[in-house]
Amino acid sequence: MSGRVSLQHLHNPVLLVVIWVAMSLIAAPARSHEATRDAASNAQKISAFYMFRSWDSPDKLVMIMSVARGQHPAEGPEYFQFADNTVYRFSIDNDLNGLAANVVYEIEFKSEHRPIAGGHPWPYVAIPNGLDPSLKGITALTGNGSEGLTLRQVYSVTQISGGRRTQLFKGKKLIAVPPNVGAATMPAYEALAAQGIFLDPKTGIRVFAGQRAETAFGDVGALFDAGNLRRNPPFLTAAEDANGLADPFGTNRFFGANVMSIAIEVPITQLTRDGKAAAKTAIPLLGAYASVLQKDSRHDDWNGRHDDGDGLRQVSRMGNPSFRTFIVDTETKSRWDASRPENDAQFQDLLKAPAIARLLQSSYGVPVPPEPRLELVQIILKYPNQPTNGADCGTPCSDLLRINLQAPPTPAEEQQRLGALLSPDPAGLPNGCRPNDDLTDISLRAFGGPAYFAARIGDGVNSAGNVPGTGFSDGPGYGSSPGNKLDVAANGVVKEFPFMPTPYDGRDGG
Repeated sequence: MSGRVSLQHLHNPVLLVVIWVAMSLIAAPARSHEATRDAASNAQKISAFYMFRSWDSPDKLVMIMSVARGQHPAEGPEYFQFADNTVYRFSIDNDLNGLAANVVYEIEFKSEHRPIAGGHPWPYVAIPNGLDPSLKGITALTGNGSEGLTLRQVYSVTQISGGRRTQLFKGKKLIAVPPNVGAATMPAYEALAAQGIFLDPKTGIRVFAGQRAETAFGDVGALFDAGNLRRNPPFLTAAEDANGLADPFGTNRFFGANVMSIAIEVPITQLTRDGKAAAKTAIPLLGAYASVLQKDSRHDDWNGRHDDGDGLRQVSRMGNPSFRTFIVDTETKSRWDASRPENDAQFQDLLKAPAIARLLQSSYGVPVPPEPRLELVQIILKYPNQPTNGADCGTPCSDLLRINLQAPPTPAEEQQRLGALLSPDPAGLPNGCRPNDDLTDISLRAFGGPAYFAARIGDGVNSAGNVPGTGFSDGPGYGSSPGNKLDVAANGVVKEFPFMPTPYDGRDGG
């Protein structure tokens, strides 16, 4: 296959492609409104799920799950953590049957309490001008320089494939990177975070868990004020639409905010059905979703929604992020969160008459495609070339984020916020989802249909803004030399694993 893959290679017709994009995108800003101030609850709510071929290592696939969205950097003294007694899961379908159970990765965290002499009320402690040399600053995740981590999270990674459970990274102590408290407590945060990137030499898998800067961007305040954006049609001029480095109007809700992220990078040969590379596999499409499961053996059945029989209760999931927030109604949300994608036929009627499309037409008087929107059912719940059963979804019928592995990754410097909508970008939406793809604008156009493409509807936020590290690109080698910055392109796209920017610090960030 040639270097570039057209939209027709991914999905056909074009309008259906774009609609799928929309459904994969728009929920990310919305989830922040459902988050609570309770840290444990926050840490079990998925706010973003990304899946893409690595532009750092093109023979690998990257999956990122983010939780606890919208963190203010100075959120002391507790800050944010991952949840204990919880399983964070990536589930992959490689045979196109809609059942994402062919390859599964499970991540579990355990908090370690490491009180310093006399105890301390704060989880991260440093006394730069004090007499104790061990508390000059937190410069390591373990050993000398880690004494100030009075609370530390360690974790395990388990691969499930072919019915076998295999613990990865044997012999290594996996440690989550703590929040970026400030320069006095963590004088070299990027070097500290680099210690949280772990490689399993046997499988070639890399993993990272810890705080990152939020890459989602959008005018959440206007969008969810009954869909009243800060301009009326025409929304964006052609020049404004093509500029992904400036915000013509709108207020970015996520500017200066952090998030907790888990990133895993896996060789593609370990994910395809036939064990072959992207260019040679007979089935180049993958589907996947992220989920969070609470360990709770007291609820063996949980109203029929707990079907593992292993004491796990699913509390959150995400395939195409917009499904839960903009399609599933309030009454159904808890049932949707607890259900598995292969059971999504029960929600298909909500796709046929999406409320967001009616809202757009009511707000702006610009027509949307007529109901029932059967094309949404075809694209959101099925793979390409899998027909529906008349007006019914048929089988399979699953909400998964899908990717064509034969589309090559786009280098960081060349990525466009609207992916294939603005320029040939086969690795952009809808082919998986990347951290810097413009979720809101693509989604609004897809929900609205052709008339909204013509009006260039958008929220007026075209970039993540002043992402930490932007403009400080001194070559690869994250944390390998003093003062080295995580390598970030001028457009704010992170060039290297874990593909999420260095978080804003609590002292000066936000």
